[in-house]
Amino acid sequence: MRRIFICGSFSFPRSGATSNYVQYFGMALKECGYEVHIVSLKNSECRWSRYKDLIIDEIRYRSGRFMHYMDFKTGLNRATIKCLKTQDLGDNDIVIVYSHNLWLHQSVRHFCKKNGAKVGAVVVEYFPKEEFLNKFDFFLYQILMKKAIPNYDFIFPISTYIEKKLSGGRAKQMVLPILADPYEYEHKEKTLDGTRRFIFPANGKMKDALENMVLAIGEVLRESKVCVEFHFCGVKKHDILKILKIHEEDELDPRIIVHDWLDYQELIYLYQKMDFLLLARDINEMTKANFPSKVPEVMTYGVIPIASRVGDYTKYYLIDNINSVLMQGCNKEVIVSAIERALELSDSDIMHMADACVDTITNQFDYRNWTEKIKDFLEQIYDNKN
Repeated sequence: MRRIFICGSFSFPRSGATSNYVQYFGMALKECGYEVHIVSLKNSECRWSRYKDLIIDEIRYRSGRFMHYMDFKTGLNRATIKCLKTQDLGDNDIVIVYSHNLWLHQSVRHFCKKNGAKVGAVVVEYFPKEEFLNKFDFFLYQILMKKAIPNYDFIFPISTYIEKKLSGGRAKQMVLPILADPYEYEHKEKTLDGTRRFIFPANGKMKDALENMVLAIGEVLRESKVCVEFHFCGVKKHDILKILKIHEEDELDPRIIVHDWLDYQELIYLYQKMDFLLLARDINEMTKANFPSKVPEVMTYGVIPIASRVGDYTKYYLIDNINSVLMQGCNKEVIVSAIERALELSDSDIMHMADACVDTITNQFDYRNWTEKIKDFLEQIYDNKN
């Protein structure tokens, strides 16, 4: 059986957007008939060496704060290669790197070339210069994105924007959004009780217009007489109070609910109670390149996105008034207007849009629907002897 190894510094499984992307991608590869290995850190809550029939080849950082930090900064490539060396790689194998670590990419590429394995990359972000702390880090990132990755055997960019950015090299490309499994958790029929519930789940580097969303919510709560709740995950209560200029000793409006850390099962239970996802974003290089995992993640449970028009997800998958409420821009007034549009929807409208969200996931994001396309693409990589 042909093998595929997905390498990176993420913790697997169920440790955030990266881990979820790798899980559904890995399950699609497994469905294609490959033996799939995840070469990564392992979530401490996972006690097994397999998850969803994906093999976890665990890499470890040394204990102790200083040694752990040094391994995180410079030891990932050594730990990954050490793990790959135990697998006796050959020309029947593929290694895929999911990381922005140049040293990891260079080490894996050299190791694969030496052993005859094909090597590629998953690319889900494209960062501008201002996102880097210093010029040297940006210089290394430029080498990675302009010279190293474009000349791999293949690339899976998450968006057409990244696909264009990485064109010009020898690598074959296939755009692959984050996938989903609509049957992973029990489907519960949506029920409406008169209260409209909105959620904003934050994860990873913040690309969302949080301040404008919070200010818009504050205005809606002052003006609207509709029963409504706004739920936040991954956002600190202190930050919301600061944006609303509320003193720490004062109470936050009870209709704004800030959730502490939730395990993934608890997060799913919360999604199943929500009506809308609020996702306001400015138009910039990061948001044009990115495909937010929270969009298909919540739509799986019939949650309707209220989203700014930016990126592939609003261009190719979300349709205004069918499976989403789309808005142009992300200033406070635009967000207020979009929330008010959502609040004006009847129960029947919400039920129809929620069903359309589930249909979108089932028909367009279910990893099973991507397997043939992925397999055809990878078979071309195997057949390429150059």
